[in-house]
Amino acid sequence: MMQSPWEHGGPIQPTTFGAILRDARLGLGRSLQDAERQTRILARHLSALESGEFHLLPTGIYARGFVYNYANWLQLNPQEMVRLFNEARGEPEVVYRPQPVGRPVNTSGPFSPNFVVIVFVIGILSVVAAWGYSLLVQTPPKKPIIDVPTVAATPTAISAASALMSTPAISPTAATDTNTIRIATVSGTAAASGTVTGTTIATTGTTTAAAGTRQPTTGTAATASALPATSLKVIITSSVKAWVEIYADGDKNAKTVGYINPGETREIDARQTVTIYCGKPDNVTYNVNGVDKGNLPKEALQTQGFTISL
Repeated sequence: MMQSPWEHGGPIQPTTFGAILRDARLGLGRSLQDAERQTRILARHLSALESGEFHLLPTGIYARGFVYNYANWLQLNPQEMVRLFNEARGEPEVVYRPQPVGRPVNTSGPFSPNFVVIVFVIGILSVVAAWGYSLLVQTPPKKPIIDVPTVAATPTAISAASALMSTPAISPTAATDTNTIRIATVSGTAAASGTVTGTTIATTGTTTAAAGTRQPTTGTAATASALPATSLKVIITSSVKAWVEIYADGDKNAKTVGYINPGETREIDARQTVTIYCGKPDNVTYNVNGVDKGNLPKEALQTQGFTISL
């Protein structure tokens, strides 16, 4: 049985103190990341408080300040939690009073720090805008105009015989195709000096197909053997009223969140993994695929939780 923080004969244990904080946080349905964002206390310090690892915390008033602010965020009695924290560490009872915040900076005047910063930023932006505008409107230098002399074209007559002689010989093969080679007729005046006339000549020939025969690629398709279907079934049973939080296969949405009553069970089906958080792991047993495993380990009380894998 976990030690009750309110009814005990001796000093409260660090793990029991941490369980109070963790149970309160889980009861609110909040994570350590939520607490870090809203209390401005590092998550590793909050985790050290919940796990009872006080040696990882700063010394003196800083640690008590963490406890006070965290307990206040958890809607617990902050003064009472600081007293229990001192008792768990074996220190004399010290009444913790939060330190007053220093005098705030007066920002209502015309020369407040915010006003000065805004004026400075506006001035910098104005200078940059003026410089950019000057670059955009700058007229590029005109390029010098160079007179290029005009060269008259010399007409050249193309005869049909020379066109036929310049045509390469094409040897036919098994795969042939007939193409028509055309020499266009050019008729017009070149540089106003004469008329160039050509003749349209049609020749036929055969094009040689690429040597070699493309063989179809043959092969045996690899057949992937299907893996046998696997599953994970976890059943937990509690002997007391305890808070549980259960996730399957790394899903951020919990399968179960809330209190489990004495004698009540929860069944979780998953493919690979089941992660369990529990405020009282010593009073909760678990069964994996029909095999009883006993009580949940202490990992279920830690920040990383207890993970069951195939």
